[in-house]
Amino acid sequence: MGEKLPKPQDLIERLYEEQTIVRVGLRRQQAPVGSPHIVVADAAMSTQKHSELQVDIAMSNEARIEETCTNLDGSTQMDDRQCNSSQRQKPDLAKWAVGQETTGRWWLFRFQNNRWMQYQIVAIPSGHAEVLLTLLAKNGGAISREDADQALSRHDPVRTLVKRPRRITDALSKIKTPIRESIARSGKYALDDVLCPIQHVAPGWVALIQIGYAVENDDQKLEFKTTTDLQGG
Repeated sequence: MGEKLPKPQDLIERLYEEQTIVRVGLRRQQAPVGSPHIVVADAAMSTQKHSELQVDIAMSNEARIEETCTNLDGSTQMDDRQCNSSQRQKPDLAKWAVGQETTGRWWLFRFQNNRWMQYQIVAIPSGHAEVLLTLLAKNGGAISREDADQALSRHDPVRTLVKRPRRITDALSKIKTPIRESIARSGKYALDDVLCPIQHVAPGWVALIQIGYAVENDDQKLEFKTTTDLQGG
């Protein structure tokens, strides 16, 4: 893949720090004239950490567009309840997973009591979204822009001559939204507290959740398995 992508667990804590800084900034902007100023002393340090990992959340306009996640009702404005999100429980995305069944359906799993528990079907649309999610499963949760572009071109060769500049990010958006909503519903989290499950990191994208397969066991129940698991690694 060329340049090495960081591991998901190296991103989650820093992304939550970034999320907090953004919300505090919005709260300052929305505060009435004369309200006390809110100072975030570690903002510069957090931004520096992101830069070291090459996470384009704060520095790249492209990433800001790609990682925008709205609420279930389509709203993006922060209210007092959302700004006080530090008091609410947030999901550990490393303990959530989506796996593809042999029928093509995608299932949500959560790691509890030392095993993956099956939750609900995740409505991933067919087409480009399914192509990229399948590629993420095959590659262990990380893809480069080049790999993604080649996969979409193989899926739709006739339209390759008229490439849409945002066809990759459009497809990823159709993956992120249903996964994020499914985690919020299944785990009873506020949607605003669920990070985008697939983050743009130079030179591609990294999943913060596990992505793999829903495999039927001897008891005819579905178990989550990664590519490494299936290869006996």
